[in-house]
Amino acid sequence: MIPLQLSDLLWSQIKDKSILLIEPGNNIQNFIFTGLNIHNSDLNKLHPTSDISEFSGKYFDFIVIHGFLLSNIDSYYEEGIRNFDLSCDTFVIDLLGEGSEVHHVLKCDIDIVRYNNIKIISPLKDYKGLEEKYPDIQFYKYPFAGPRTFCCKYNHTIHYDYQVTNNNLSCANRIIVGKRWTDNPKTKLFTCLNNQFKLHRSFLVNKLVVNNLTDLGFVSNITGDDSEVTFNIFDDIIRYKNYHIKIENDTVGSRFTLNKTLSNTYIDIVTETTHDLLPFMTEKSVKPFYNLQLPMILGYTGIIKDMRDVGFDMFDDIVNHDYDTFDYAQRVDVNTNDNVLYSLNNELIVKKVNFIIEELKRLSKLDFHKIYLDLKERLIHNQNLLYELTIEDNNLVEDYGRWIFGDNITFNKNDYIEKIYI
Repeated sequence: MIPLQLSDLLWSQIKDKSILLIEPGNNIQNFIFTGLNIHNSDLNKLHPTSDISEFSGKYFDFIVIHGFLLSNIDSYYEEGIRNFDLSCDTFVIDLLGEGSEVHHVLKCDIDIVRYNNIKIISPLKDYKGLEEKYPDIQFYKYPFAGPRTFCCKYNHTIHYDYQVTNNNLSCANRIIVGKRWTDNPKTKLFTCLNNQFKLHRSFLVNKLVVNNLTDLGFVSNITGDDSEVTFNIFDDIIRYKNYHIKIENDTVGSRFTLNKTLSNTYIDIVTETTHDLLPFMTEKSVKPFYNLQLPMILGYTGIIKDMRDVGFDMFDDIVNHDYDTFDYAQRVDVNTNDNVLYSLNNELIVKKVNFIIEELKRLSKLDFHKIYLDLKERLIHNQNLLYELTIEDNNLVEDYGRWIFGDNITFNKNDYIEKIYI
């Protein structure tokens, strides 16, 4: 095997253009997370510790900022960036790993610099009406964008633990295909691992507990604190207990890569990062394919359909995914009141979770090991398709680089890969 550092896989140059990266948080340059690894002589970085006055009145072809930083800019730059009259041709707001935050960022003051054009980059395939609402903003879109962002060979999210040799990133071209097939029985029926508190996650865990289903699976809710959670569906108040459930081998550090022990189950009940209108899909939704599992996904409505549309077998003859069709999108648009959206979303979460619980009860009565053995070729098909879509047929990095910088960007790549099964 040819040992490669991560930065050896791809690097780019941008000709004849000046760039200012407002730090911290720029994924576009930070190559460890699907960045461009820009090697440029005219690449400037503005840090909170910088003397901002050195940049006062300066013009750049591109200014790039992360959306999280934009929404908290005054806490980082007490002098106030707006006071220093920065200007550019194109202002880029980087939400490459945070597609769910687009709505929030658009409510911020985005005019901290003067610009002619503004672009937002995030891992979404569409924006549910935001392009019509904000016609002056250009939004980056790419098919199957979430997994192609989080699982590509230029991203450590999935592949990191298998690229590290003696604590050095010397094997960055080691790319995970997934688990090897085995005929052995699985340890449990399902996996449902949860860390950061989100209403849809903790509500689902609560329902698993009160329906006595937790012994059938590896279930965690690391940040649960056994407190009471209340939320509204219009005039109704829903109350439930946010159970704290910690299990061995489930740590925050193992959150993003593949957990070989806790995925030794037939089904993965995925609780996506968000549950709202925007189609934000992360690596969580495709982990079942790496692990040769059947997926059930609690995410935006239509997420199962989106999987089918790119060719994944969702095992509809085994699992009833009707919860994926429950929707409130037809009742709202981008101008809908936030309180109404909140209640509609909560209503949908309750309906979906209750359906998933009843479906899990039904599935628990089946001979799942026999089903698993019968599904061998279909499970392997999904694993191979995931590799094809995220590694072999994935030009997202180059595509968004050209979308931002046009013909001024050039790429240098090393395509040597070692496939790894775990």
